[in-house]
Amino acid sequence: MFAQSTKCRLLALAASIVLFECFMPLAKAAAPSGTFTAVLNEGRSNGDSMNCVTFFDTSAMNTPLFSVYVGREPVGSNEWEEPGALAVNPSTGDVYVLCFDSGTAATVGTNDPAGDVQGDYDLLKINFAAAYNHWSTNLQGHNLQGESLVTGPAPTGTNNSNNLDYVTYANTAADFNAFHANQLALPGVVEKIGQVARNYIGGGDFFDYSLDFVDDSHLVVLEDSITASATDNALDDHSIRYLTRVSTSPGLATAATVTRTDGGTNYINGGYAGANSALPQYVSFPQASTQSWESKIVEHAGGGTGDPFLLNLDQVGHSEPESIAYFKDPKTGVRGVWITEADMPASGDNVAFMQLDSNNETVGYRQIIGSNNPNYLTLSNNPAVGADLKGQSDNVFVDKDTGDLIIVESGFNDVANGVDTVDHEPGVLRVSVNYDSAGQIEFGTWQPKIYLNPTKDPGATGLVRGHWSDYDSVNNVVYFFMPGTGTETPQYEMDVYALDLDTGVTTSYLNVDDSVSLFLSDSFGDKVVAFNMSAGLAGDYNGDGKVDVADYVIWRHNPGAHGGDPAGYNAWRANFGAVGAGNGVGAGAAVPEPSSLCLLTFGLVGAWLGLSRKRS
Repeated sequence: MFAQSTKCRLLALAASIVLFECFMPLAKAAAPSGTFTAVLNEGRSNGDSMNCVTFFDTSAMNTPLFSVYVGREPVGSNEWEEPGALAVNPSTGDVYVLCFDSGTAATVGTNDPAGDVQGDYDLLKINFAAAYNHWSTNLQGHNLQGESLVTGPAPTGTNNSNNLDYVTYANTAADFNAFHANQLALPGVVEKIGQVARNYIGGGDFFDYSLDFVDDSHLVVLEDSITASATDNALDDHSIRYLTRVSTSPGLATAATVTRTDGGTNYINGGYAGANSALPQYVSFPQASTQSWESKIVEHAGGGTGDPFLLNLDQVGHSEPESIAYFKDPKTGVRGVWITEADMPASGDNVAFMQLDSNNETVGYRQIIGSNNPNYLTLSNNPAVGADLKGQSDNVFVDKDTGDLIIVESGFNDVANGVDTVDHEPGVLRVSVNYDSAGQIEFGTWQPKIYLNPTKDPGATGLVRGHWSDYDSVNNVVYFFMPGTGTETPQYEMDVYALDLDTGVTTSYLNVDDSVSLFLSDSFGDKVVAFNMSAGLAGDYNGDGKVDVADYVIWRHNPGAHGGDPAGYNAWRANFGAVGAGNGVGAGAAVPEPSSLCLLTFGLVGAWLGLSRKRS
């Protein structure tokens, strides 16, 4: 039987929770609903969306919704952000942008002329919901220039009629490059949330790193090799960095040099505070981060500092990694990072699963049953047909619902590699995965390759690049973005293709954007993200398509992705009652009055206490 004093303490605790929930104001913001894509333009010249992340609604991809500028810091300086990889929070649609910051990574905490730490990564966060809600409420369907709703020059290019409602947001009017069209200030639309340590970027080339979302407080990034490319070897190979938010407040990140014990080159872990954000020149885009994030090279489990886990997937000394995809298997709890690495044309590209433990260290590659190497699979051009070991991977994804592995296989060099008589457009490979078969990974039967079959502009003869792609697990669609070139008519227009993996049908969206140099040269990396806000309602923590009391229980009792995180609570509170598409009510349903929530909470408390008495 419960002691009377224990009952009183529990009742007082429950009452305090009720009072907190009842008198906390409940926001009534509507959540965006639908499927969206975002694409990074990392160039600084030519076009309306330079140095921007441009968003599209996949139900109408003939023109962008809007762009968000991520180009300069601070306002008025010649210091530039150099964005290179994207990831998305599926619960909120917030897009995280990882920016290479010029400077030598081996120097801890050195500031550039603008007062920002150099030689690190800047981690930015775009508030998608704020931009979308502003756009849909105030700008959708408007002739922005004709109605004088924005400043800056009129849009340029051959697709002007589609770009009249194409706005570019930044925090203040002073942020913009002078050539941006349809400029509009929206305070807080983008913020620098972290500055973290990175590996060496050498040889005058920005490594095409890949970024993926783990949860609200963690990201993984495919890193460059630890030393300059000219001396790259197995001892200083590429690595995976795990990014962690250590505080929602700024100034609490620290960085330190890690001394290698194995003879390899030393490196830096941690993060930086940056310059004083109170200085006037830092008001709109502060150099000091609004949060504190740190990065750490993934180490061998129990290995301690100075014992990095290096990819070493190549047979000739160092790896040429291309892409990563994080996944946690809900059935077994096995979690880790899928990695693809380029070996063609010498041999097929390698695919491996680096397993993570609860401390975000690694036990190494999880062995794959039946593969030619226990640590990795050598990809074949079409595994459903036969094992020729000549597959060329452009990108890797995981179906979040099934755990299936999705690989975009490149058709470039099919003739040269002896796998066909013609070079093909990219194909998509799919296979089911058992993540814990006798402590190993076991693949099911590979499905037949599904080829992209795009309709193209007159004069366009080049093959589509599979690198600029992303996968929507909810709708089972792969999106491909094709930068414009000078050969097609009209010139320099970006095309987008959607390959439905259920039907095999390709839908082509031609001339959707005027931005020339949509991507920097021929660089790859993560430049595209796709996310579904119907199945990813903010605050829907059990994934049932609605935001209700069950999600609150998950938030309170599951530390990690949401538990103890004020942002997680705020997302639940703001969207209480929202129901995703396909569940009968549109997202952003009316939020109950505080009195209703209080009565519900009191009812739950009463039922719990009654149950306690019955058990006593």
